[in-house]
Amino acid sequence: MLGFMTSPFWSCNLPTLTPSISNLFRLSTRTNPKPARLIMTSINTSANTAERSWTALDAQLVKLGIPSVSEAVDTRYGPYIVNELKDNSLRLFDHNVKEEDVQLTLYADPALWCPYCQRMRMQLELKQIPYRIRTINMRSYGTKPDYYLDMVPSGLLPALGVKTPKGEQVLTESLDIMMFIENAFKDKNPLLPPRDSKMYETAMKLMRLEREMFSLWCGFLFRPSMNDAAKQNFERGLQAWSDALSNIAPNEPFLLGSKPSLVDLLAIPFFERFDFTCIYWKNMQIRKSFPKIHEWMAAMEAAVPAFSVSKADVYSTSKDIVPQYGKAYYASSLSPDGRNYQEVVDGWKDSWELPLPPLKDELDWVPIAETDDGLGMSHRIQAAQRVIKNHERLVRFALRAAKGSQRPRTVTAPLSDPNAIIRPENPQTEILLDSALKFLCSCLLNSELDRPQAALLPVELANAPKEVKEDVITCLAYFRDRIGVPRDLPFAAARVLRAWINGVCCSMFHDDKDAWLKFKAQTHVSRS
Repeated sequence: MLGFMTSPFWSCNLPTLTPSISNLFRLSTRTNPKPARLIMTSINTSANTAERSWTALDAQLVKLGIPSVSEAVDTRYGPYIVNELKDNSLRLFDHNVKEEDVQLTLYADPALWCPYCQRMRMQLELKQIPYRIRTINMRSYGTKPDYYLDMVPSGLLPALGVKTPKGEQVLTESLDIMMFIENAFKDKNPLLPPRDSKMYETAMKLMRLEREMFSLWCGFLFRPSMNDAAKQNFERGLQAWSDALSNIAPNEPFLLGSKPSLVDLLAIPFFERFDFTCIYWKNMQIRKSFPKIHEWMAAMEAAVPAFSVSKADVYSTSKDIVPQYGKAYYASSLSPDGRNYQEVVDGWKDSWELPLPPLKDELDWVPIAETDDGLGMSHRIQAAQRVIKNHERLVRFALRAAKGSQRPRTVTAPLSDPNAIIRPENPQTEILLDSALKFLCSCLLNSELDRPQAALLPVELANAPKEVKEDVITCLAYFRDRIGVPRDLPFAAARVLRAWINGVCCSMFHDDKDAWLKFKAQTHVSRS
């Protein structure tokens, strides 16, 4: 699902599509559904294939109080559901606003890799300025449409189209665009202090510091010859940012005061990437080492929904950074406590395996709500709903890994295959892959199960020839490794889905975990 990963596996046109979820994020604002007696509880011991149909799985969601996957999602109003904003979607915010009233078109990447696009999305959402979204691939994982290259010959993102009497005027460079939006829509939640104030001067200085921080991070991460000095410089920059948080508006959560400002929006996408890349490559935990930065990031997660729902995880970030910026270099040793974060992040060995530990025990560097252990049924339901809604496209996506299919390298993102030729040698692979995904969803929705079990496997999977089983498992692993956060699912649900896919694979090895882990070592991704 990750875009390097190219496009979401459930996209309509596999090479370039945007994701398609249905109401998943509504779960985050509800109490977890009460685990009812699910209709699929004994599904896998039954010979009745109708009970294992996708229609029956959808009906099970409805019984749990989740809208049917056939229901369309209206993205024009209400919460910002980042995964639902497909190409040409509208955000109107107010029912009195009509489509013809929309003045702005945001051109941004569908895989949610681009931090410059992310901060523009946050600004438009925070100010509630109606806009249209057009999704444009980054070159690292796909091609750009000709119409966009005609408008922006460099192909760079983001861009903003502004409706004028003479047609659409196109602006580029995210900071210039954001300043334009502030000046053009001053009456809508202003995010900068008055120009003649000292605080405005402070905001300009902080913007320069944010760009300096970006340069220091690049030197630290991507230039091996500067490692020790670059680390010291980067840490001095982090300390300067921490001091700004302490001194400019003491006792306030944000840089300029009690509300997020344009400076906060400019900086937060990059600090998210600083944090995750330093965990993966440098065994360095910024949020633990700099408490003021952690408090500020937590405040942004709480106050800006467009940020909290667009946050990635370390795995997704580690896979999308290199295609954009170039090779990153590892610290010369493990973390002080001896943990190899890369293995945990990339799902090697026993990671991404059931039973999952609570998030705070396994991944204590991932900030989560205190009350959420990452194991609840709501996360399992989110994961199942995505697969149920998109199962047909997902089967075709995962078949890229089947024997006989080809994945020519046409882009720099290593997990992206926009030009894959799907040609499985054995036609049974497609049929059994569909069966495996139904089994996955039935297990996820069964509150009485803590893992898939070989005894519950559908007969056709249990009795399949070894070579076909292994082909199906390879396809499932391909799917697992391309689950992107936030593009496809929020972190907790993505983590659950990855682990339950591994659980299905293990059940196909007759619950022999040693045999599964040996095979898994052949399928998991390489270090970034």
